[in-house]
Amino acid sequence: MSLLPANFDRQGFLEHYWQQRPCLISNANTHLADWLSADELAGLACEPDMESRLILTETNTQPWQVKNGPFSETDFLSLGEQPFNLLVQAVDHCIPTLRKIWAEFDFLPHWRIDDVMVNASSDGASVGAHFDYYDVFLIQGSGQKRWFTAGHCDSQTALDTASGLKLLKQFEARHEWLLNPGDILYVPAGIAHHGVAIGDSITYSLGFRAPSHADMIMGAAEQIAEQLSDEKRYRDFAPALPVHPAEIPENAIASLQTVLSALANNPQAIRQWFGQNMTTPRDEILDETDDDELNRIEAELYGTSPDAQLLKLWRRPGARFAYAIEGDSLFLFADGNTLQLNSVHLSLVQSLCDSDWTEPVADDWIEASRHDLKIKQITRSLCQTGTLYLDEPECNQ
Repeated sequence: MSLLPANFDRQGFLEHYWQQRPCLISNANTHLADWLSADELAGLACEPDMESRLILTETNTQPWQVKNGPFSETDFLSLGEQPFNLLVQAVDHCIPTLRKIWAEFDFLPHWRIDDVMVNASSDGASVGAHFDYYDVFLIQGSGQKRWFTAGHCDSQTALDTASGLKLLKQFEARHEWLLNPGDILYVPAGIAHHGVAIGDSITYSLGFRAPSHADMIMGAAEQIAEQLSDEKRYRDFAPALPVHPAEIPENAIASLQTVLSALANNPQAIRQWFGQNMTTPRDEILDETDDDELNRIEAELYGTSPDAQLLKLWRRPGARFAYAIEGDSLFLFADGNTLQLNSVHLSLVQSLCDSDWTEPVADDWIEASRHDLKIKQITRSLCQTGTLYLDEPECNQ
């Protein structure tokens, strides 16, 4: 199913809209009503390992209400007449069809994509006027939703947090957008927006990761610090008699800045932290597989019996992959871990990163691991962390 129009100008979108201004991408020929029903979403919200929320919209007689899942059938039966939104995160981890959304956005780095959140709304429901610190594509499924967008917001924007939501105290709409099934509204990070459901409505939100500068500084600094030995210490620069023993002179600060700048000039450590950060999954990783189980997996994976030939390697639902190249070194980032290979393995790594969790890992990877010790070691590591697992194809349909 094609979400984007056949004539969608990807380069033009990047030049004129991406991280700049909202954009409506109309594609009324795409019918998304069968992707997921509100009842199916409610069923997912009852699962203990799914992140979900119920937001009841403020009315003349009832205030905003926010409830966190997991929910029960009773919770939904007792909703009453107040307009509601049911929001469930990372639905693409358990609904194979929704994972196909990622493929439509191949003009953006997939390591930036966070997940697909699904919002089922009743007539008149809203989550209030707000802004996000990340870019988002709002894909209209069944029903209609009217969106309003305003100007740019930041950490100084006045918010009302009394309800548990971060609602804008002031919102003056500049643009109005009516979304029908198949339409997509792109909203850049920081842009104020407000959506109101017209009848029962389902929206699929594709969000993008955007670590803050504070996160980047702390994360990269921690990565760099792990490589430093204890004997690396502060030393006085051009010591001289102090004007006063309590004064920290300017040349001490300048010296410290020089040292810190030199330490920060470490692209290897920054690359490793960034790759690990952008591939760290939202959900919890399973306990590491022990050596006995790994030996069994290898025996079955590389076995020659007819039963062994039926087995395939699969990506864990929600597994995240990326890679980076430095000279002849190739770094594979998988679920927050770093694995180093050689650039000769590039095509294999690209295939692994491109593959969908609904499809088995390519046979080329398995064949290479039979003869290439490095690929075999990487495969074992990925199975150990639960990023890859061994199973029969029919078990993954």
